[in-house]
Amino acid sequence: MVVRLILMRIAALIALTVLGSCRSEEEQPRFPDVHARLVLLDADPAVGSPLRVRLDLVNDSDTPMLFDAQQSEGNGSFEILGPNEKTVPFIDGPRQTFGNYSDLAPRSSVTVIKELDLTAQYLISKPGRHAIRFQGWIRIVEKQRYEQSWKETEKDPGKAWSYRRFEATVGTPSNSVTVNVQPGPLPEKYVVAEKLMPALPKEWEFAVNWVPPRTADPEYTLFPPARKKSDSVIVVRLSQGPPLKNERRAGEWNGKNVYIRSSAADEKAWPDHDRRLVEILNGR
Repeated sequence: MVVRLILMRIAALIALTVLGSCRSEEEQPRFPDVHARLVLLDADPAVGSPLRVRLDLVNDSDTPMLFDAQQSEGNGSFEILGPNEKTVPFIDGPRQTFGNYSDLAPRSSVTVIKELDLTAQYLISKPGRHAIRFQGWIRIVEKQRYEQSWKETEKDPGKAWSYRRFEATVGTPSNSVTVNVQPGPLPEKYVVAEKLMPALPKEWEFAVNWVPPRTADPEYTLFPPARKKSDSVIVVRLSQGPPLKNERRAGEWNGKNVYIRSSAADEKAWPDHDRRLVEILNGR
C-alpha cells in the first residue's frame, strides 16, 4: 500500500514537471509563502479512542491564490511515526478523488480538513509518543494567471489545460505535532490488521472498511498485486451473525464466524485463501 501511494505522488509530480518542461528553471512556479499547518485536536488520546487533527492552508504572501486539496484527506497523506520511530501503517486503501480550485486570499488561511480521525486510516495500536505531519498533495496556482489562461481558452479551445504550466504543489511536509497516546483496549480491527498484514502474499495490500461496511462488523479488503480498477478483491468479515449475500463461511476465530467474499480470479491469485486466512487469524 505504501509503495503504491508513493508511486501515485511521484506520478503526480512528474506530470507537473512534464507540463512545465518548456520553461527554464527560473520560471518554475514556487510559492514558499503558501504552506500547510497541522493542528492537533485531541491532546490526550488513548489506544482505541479518536485521534483527530485539523489541516489549514496558509497564504503568507500578498498574492491571491487558488488551491485544490481533493487528495489531502486520504491516500496516505499523513506520516505518523510511532514510539519505535517507525512509520505507522496506512490501513484505509486507495481512494479516487475529485475536486476543483477554491480561493485562498492574500494574508489568510483556510481550513482544508475540519476534522479527521487518524485512527480510521492508520494502525495506531501502540501507546507512547507519536509524531504526525501532513505530507500529501495540494495543488496551488496564482489566481490571476489561472484566469488569464481561461481567457486564452475562450479564444483557442486547444489551450484548455494551459493553466497547468503555472501550477505547483504546496511544499511538504507540514509542521509536526506530537502526542502521547495512552494505553487502552486494542480494537478488534487492529488485532485483525496486525495478524493479516504481515502474513499476506508478496505485494498484496490491506485495508479496513475500504467500502462502507454493511453491518456493525468491520470488513477487511485484500488487494491483489497490480490490481486494476475493475479487478475483484477479497473481503473478510468476522461476525456472530449470519452470512450476507455472496459470503461463505470459511471457519471461526475468537468465537466469531469468518466470512469471505471473493471470486474465481481471487482464488487463482491466492489459491486456497479461505483456509489460509483462517489459519493466519488463529495463529497457525
